[in-house]
Amino acid sequence: MITKPRKAKILDLHPMQFSLGLVEVDNKVKKMGKMSSKELEKYMKGHVVPVVVGPDKKLYLIDHHHFIRACWEFNLDEVYIQVIARMSHHPVDKFWNSMKHTGWCYLKDQFGKSHHQSELPKTIRGMGDDAYRSLAWVVREKGGFKKSTVPFTEFYWADLFRRRMQWGPNEYDPLSKKGIREALTICKNSEAKKLPGYKRETSSS
Repeated sequence: MITKPRKAKILDLHPMQFSLGLVEVDNKVKKMGKMSSKELEKYMKGHVVPVVVGPDKKLYLIDHHHFIRACWEFNLDEVYIQVIARMSHHPVDKFWNSMKHTGWCYLKDQFGKSHHQSELPKTIRGMGDDAYRSLAWVVREKGGFKKSTVPFTEFYWADLFRRRMQWGPNEYDPLSKKGIREALTICKNSEAKKLPGYKRETSSS
């Protein structure tokens, strides 16, 4: 049962992913910094965070991790949330199986390594910075692929860039013009066709 939006403490919300693209987070923080108090409140109400109530009645995030991290970086304590599913009655194993089946968790870290769900960060503060996730956001903003309703779309693109990019060990700069050009080219290859948000018009075939 979907509930009406209400406020919740940011640090009471449990992430369903290991990492973020901090370039996107920084962009949101700068955007919020230019808002008046009234504009900020309107912005907050326009970004209601969907959560699932899990075992022990904990609140689990299933979207808007970047927005929430930006709010925390901006020294806000609360966000508006909306409960979209209640699974507090589920055994722990059944709960996690449901979360995986619905695509509501993403269990790879900022290096593309898979982990067990028990290793997920406890709060938004403990999330790592994935340069390729930042790159995916930049490339999407430049039209490399479309925004999609598929959960964690940008992470799938980040994984593709991680496999195909030619960056060196100390060259992981998601704002590098060279890197962005290379990523935009990768958006046109045959492997990209399998990803959500793929733009057919970018295909060279």
